[in-house]
Amino acid sequence: AMTATDNREKVLPIVTRYGSTAPSGHTVGLISDPWFWSPTLYRNITMGPMYPLEVRMRLMRDTGHPKVVRYLPNDGSKPEPYDPRLVTETKPDFIAYSDFETIYVERVSKMARVPDDFGADVERYKAFRSALESNYELVAQFGPSGNDMVEDMRYVLPAVYVWKRKL
Repeated sequence: AMTATDNREKVLPIVTRYGSTAPSGHTVGLISDPWFWSPTLYRNITMGPMYPLEVRMRLMRDTGHPKVVRYLPNDGSKPEPYDPRLVTETKPDFIAYSDFETIYVERVSKMARVPDDFGADVERYKAFRSALESNYELVAQFGPSGNDMVEDMRYVLPAVYVWKRKL
């Protein structure tokens, strides 16, 4: 796993290939704050929460090809992970993410009784996933899927998904 191309780095060539016909470039949406788990779409995407959100969002806004976006609420509130408005309002050409960003909420969503502390996250994720599957098609998956891997291995070998907006 650590001698081959990282799955997060396989996203940019796929997005570039599929998006090459877009006249004004194309956009890729991220479903959570960019960090180590994010597909490598621009320089310094792995800067984490130790840097202010404004700095990380500026780096994202300054990207060129592809343009990387995230849903940001109009009221200035902090963005939430897997906000369905990324799909329904921002509507990027592609959405790319790693399983590291969704594995916990997926696991909790399958519990017989979702703990109250996770209810809002689970409902938001279900709405996001429903909107994603209705409006986008999965065009690439790199790495293993499911819960058959030890969590620590996901740092070096995450499953990464690339979805393309349906025409």
